[in-house]
Amino acid sequence: MTRSHAFTIGTISFARCGKTMLLRPSERLRLILAAAESYEPDLLLTAGYAIHSPKQLAKLAEGIGALKRQTLLFTEVHHETTGKRPRTEPHALWAIMPSGRTRRLGNQLFATGVQAEAKAGRRLEALGEQIEQRIVRHNGRRILALCCGEINAVRGGMMPRFANEKIARAILSADIVVNPTHDRMSNAGIVQRKRQFLSQATRERPQRLYVSASNWEACGEDRAVQYPSATLHTVYRAGHAREYEEPADGAFGFVYRRWSVKL
Repeated sequence: MTRSHAFTIGTISFARCGKTMLLRPSERLRLILAAAESYEPDLLLTAGYAIHSPKQLAKLAEGIGALKRQTLLFTEVHHETTGKRPRTEPHALWAIMPSGRTRRLGNQLFATGVQAEAKAGRRLEALGEQIEQRIVRHNGRRILALCCGEINAVRGGMMPRFANEKIARAILSADIVVNPTHDRMSNAGIVQRKRQFLSQATRERPQRLYVSASNWEACGEDRAVQYPSATLHTVYRAGHAREYEEPADGAFGFVYRRWSVKL
């Protein structure tokens, strides 16, 4: 029987002014690395749009690789340019391994349930086909990443259920599901039930976790002014939200929270 031990999780997010991040790209990069170095989490998750460009991703990977702690980082690049004629790509999710090696996990495939179900569920099928690429193995654990509104691979409000069998199998095979978002999602009650559902225990994995981190609207440009709430970053286990510590509460444009759980 494997003895459980403490597993530390860190989450970090930033204030937004409409489509613009409040803090400069270089400052966000500095804060992510400072959090990794200071708090030494086993797993660090950033909210969406955290890293501005591939160039900054490379700097972040170099910094993670230089740390003594074996930290696995999930982050998102806001602007990617590829090809002979550079063009802006949709934001993409990346994993940075403790060695500093990077792995592209893919673009967000849908943002809402309506998008997921459109055209006979074509985008759901696409996620199902590539869902195994979203799994990162780290210290014997399987960690699966869903990007923002891809949480809508879970249907329903009062009675959540998976919309796709391949997605269901992959998610339930993961020890941890991470779900960075670009901002605080609407329909808080429905989102909470989906988060609880994604953290459900299985016989093979009784200690499964769900982890999220969201930015917030600080200026009221896209929506009403928001403030960091208890649900801005979450960790759920077996349907229950876990208590957290909050070393940075948003007063300086970023929130950092941490958890210690037994795995």
